[in-house]
Amino acid sequence: MKERTIVKKADAKKKTFKGVNLDSLAVGEKSMVTKMNYIIGNHATEHTHPHEQCGYVISGKYFIQFNTDWIEDNFGYLEDEDLDTFHHIDDSLKNGAMIYFAVENGNVLATCMAKPLGDDGLWELCKLGSNKHLPHKGAGSAVFEAAINWAIMHGAKKLFILSNSKLKAAVHIYEKYGFHEIKLEDYEYVRGDIAFEYMVPCGEASS
Repeated sequence: MKERTIVKKADAKKKTFKGVNLDSLAVGEKSMVTKMNYIIGNHATEHTHPHEQCGYVISGKYFIQFNTDWIEDNFGYLEDEDLDTFHHIDDSLKNGAMIYFAVENGNVLATCMAKPLGDDGLWELCKLGSNKHLPHKGAGSAVFEAAINWAIMHGAKKLFILSNSKLKAAVHIYEKYGFHEIKLEDYEYVRGDIAFEYMVPCGEASS
């Protein structure tokens, strides 16, 4: 097995790939983590490589557009709560949230966000969405698991999800990862009719 390499951000190797500058943060036998530094006008053309690819967003608007399209396709319109989340995306990221994308051949297949709700270890997993135009089996699970791991690594003690019961594939993912349905008096969204939580075992929780 090849030796795995993980570096601090300050020590990341600077590279340019198809005109886009990137920082190489971790390289393993089958996967890699890079920070892509896109600027206006950059476009990475379709390509392949031997590593699995999972992206995250530090700042940007693609997550908003992807989720807007997904919500409107499934429910017809954005709610005030959606707009509030999108309006404060950069603030959420600065406060510890993280957004993940599953990407294949330059196409986004799925996305999910993890964000802290206060200082008591409660985190929300939200805006899990997929690309209806492309096969994406396993992509939703991949970004969902990445979001869970991020939250736990950053002190989550309890994970919380608001959803809609018609989203059978999403509900299946939640249950597969050990989430249990809870009843609420207020589901916050008009479309919200189901909620889930996961209590992080003491052995998993980050100190």
